[in-house]
Amino acid sequence: MERAAMGETSHAKIRSAATGDTRPDGRAELARWSRRAAPYTRLSMLANGLQTLCAIGFAAAFAGAVAALADGRDPTLSLGLAALFVGLRAGLGYLSQLTAEKAGERLVCTARQDIMRLTGEGGPTVLDGAPTGERIAQLVDRTALLAGHTAQWLPGRMAAIITPVLVLIAVFTQSWLAGVLILVSTLMLPVFIWLTASETAALARAQQASLDALAGVFETRTRIAGTIRAFNAVTREADTIHAATGELARKTMAILRVAFLSTAVLEFFSSVSIALVAVYVGFKLLGVFPFPTGEILTLREGLMALILAPEFFAPIRQLSSLHHARSDAAAAAESLAGLTNAEPSTPPVRLPPLDHAPTIDWQAVALGRGGHRVLDPVTATARAGEITVLWGPSGSGKTTLLLSLLGLAETLTGQIRVDGAPLETGHSLAASAAYIGQRPWAVEGSVRDNLRLAGTAADDEAMCNALVAAGCDSFLGPKDSMLDVEIGAGGAGLSGGELQRLAIARALVGEARLLLLDEPSAHLDESREQALLATLRRIAPDRTILVASHSAAVRQMADRIIALETDTAKAEAAS
Repeated sequence: MERAAMGETSHAKIRSAATGDTRPDGRAELARWSRRAAPYTRLSMLANGLQTLCAIGFAAAFAGAVAALADGRDPTLSLGLAALFVGLRAGLGYLSQLTAEKAGERLVCTARQDIMRLTGEGGPTVLDGAPTGERIAQLVDRTALLAGHTAQWLPGRMAAIITPVLVLIAVFTQSWLAGVLILVSTLMLPVFIWLTASETAALARAQQASLDALAGVFETRTRIAGTIRAFNAVTREADTIHAATGELARKTMAILRVAFLSTAVLEFFSSVSIALVAVYVGFKLLGVFPFPTGEILTLREGLMALILAPEFFAPIRQLSSLHHARSDAAAAAESLAGLTNAEPSTPPVRLPPLDHAPTIDWQAVALGRGGHRVLDPVTATARAGEITVLWGPSGSGKTTLLLSLLGLAETLTGQIRVDGAPLETGHSLAASAAYIGQRPWAVEGSVRDNLRLAGTAADDEAMCNALVAAGCDSFLGPKDSMLDVEIGAGGAGLSGGELQRLAIARALVGEARLLLLDEPSAHLDESREQALLATLRRIAPDRTILVASHSAAVRQMADRIIALETDTAKAEAAS
């Protein structure tokens, strides 16, 4: 049975966050999520620091080996130490990468758990306000971008601080002038890095917003591809997708331009610095350096300083990609902060299941969702044993009227009464209801597996009777084998109308006395629509059926009509 999830939450915060608005607490959220990954992050940082010490040890051992060869001494011990340091560094590098990836995974899992927890507490209206594709891009792609904060930025930032300091100390112990040459060449780097980081953050936010928009446009057009073809609008909608793709491409190229520029500048500074050290060491060892330096440079000291110079710049060269990872994570956290920051409130209280079809009255009821009024005061009745159609154009509040019975819409004024008793704010008829959308959800497995989702202990005979009553025998085959028919993921193998009837059978198995159907025939052809309506007519006597629709065929078969308008809501009963 299509039972609606329940719960309330701060919908206004959620909607604005889900549509890409930035939040000042994004950094705080990122820090909170990162704390779960802190053990892995610290281990990665430690491994990076030990790698630097191994690099210094290798430089000292290898330079000693070369100096021994030049002096005619045995270099075996020094070469053995150099090989040992190389092996240790490789192992530490693997450990650093592995723990960094684990830190990223932990961060992403923590963020997704927070979002799923809030969604579970708040119900299906938590993620209102954007197309499904855009929502998927936000909850899957954006959370994946968070991994760069703990997998790249935090360990890399620490390495960019610790490694140069350790290397510089080691270089100064060999040659003070070589250390000064390296230090002077980096004085302009902080200013350049700050400028690059600020520009990258703005571009990352714009690029992620474009990606969300493209995902929403593409998913929406894919879902209604049949309608687009029917109205010969393929070229027009293709142009819309092309425009969204072009916008994403422009934003992506803007980020790449900054990335290439920052990388080129960092490479320039590091190459110039290494070249200066190489020139100084070479001239000094040859004894032709034109100025007195107050130091005597040996082959071992000069070679060690020369080997360590690239090590000084190795983590600094990665700062460009690190800042991009940081900017992507920060932009994603800002957009998701509203989702996880919304304070969960008490979910709607499920009223006990009804053993009869209820009569429902809306008495001057005005409804809202997300803190905004959606439906002006409406007075109407849905009687037991009848099919009541909520009639009106898109945006008139039909879905909101259905959700009001599940505690998922806010009653602003008036009162909802069920069999004469008031349905208090925060109470829900979900235990007695089946909510069926345009394309009901089905799991991969047998028909029996899907009917078991109703949460009852019905036997095979009861499930078969429900399938027959819902008209599923017309496409599932003989009664003795219909429960074993396999269904693909998401209902693959069944048409839209067949999925609708399977969902109705699930509602019958779950003994739902209240059926809420939201545009059930929106994507059905005439024959399938008529088959679905015939099914509803057969099961109507023992149930209260509400159908939100703007289909003329649905209106014709209605026992009662509640007509809604977009500017003002009014209801009229017709028998």
